[in-house]
Formats: sequence, structure tokens, C-alpha cells
Amino acid sequence: TGYYRVNYDIVNWRKIAQYLNSQKYRNIHVLNRAQIAQYLNSQKYRNIHVLNRAQIINDAFHFAIEKELEFSVFWELASYLRQERDYIAWYPMLKAFEFLSKI
Repeated sequence: TGYYRVNYDIVNWRKIAQYLNSQKYRNIHVLNRAQIAQYLNSQKYRNIHVLNRAQIINDAFHFAIEKELEFSVFWELASYLRQERDYIAWYPMLKAFEFLSKI
């Protein structure tokens, strides 16, 4: 076992971004608490596990910093976070902000 980063080709990075930003993840902010709880426990939300969503952000940021991925693609991916309610998925973005604040 080991820790590996995954650098998809640009088409697949964009497909992932499109999926995360699709209706399956959109408009959670208009739901009441009971609806949010139901949604967060639904299969639609869990199609990509929270740890995988976090890793996608982490990998994309790493590859963008290393100039192996366009920053615009990273921002496409990160834009889904406006609907994200799980701290685990937000953590790599917070670390990205921390890194950017130091350069």
C-alpha cells in the first residue's frame, strides 16, 4: 500500500468538475435542515465519498502548483465546495489557502 496522487488527463479532470458541480450537488443551500440531512445521507451525495472529494481537491491543487494542471481546472473543481458541508472535503482547500498565503 502507499499514497499516490492521481493526475487525470484534462478531459477527465473537467468531467469530474462537471459532475461535482452538477445538479447532484447543486442547490443544497435552499433546503431545510431535514432535507439537507436526507440529502447528505442519500446515494446521490455519496457517489463520490467525502475522502475522495477531499483527495480530488488535494491532488488538483498539487498538480496546479507543480504546473502539471491549469489553475483554471483546479478552480472549476474547487467551485463545487460552495455546496459542500463536510469539513473533510474542505480541509485540502483550507490548506491550499494557507499555502497560497505564504507565497
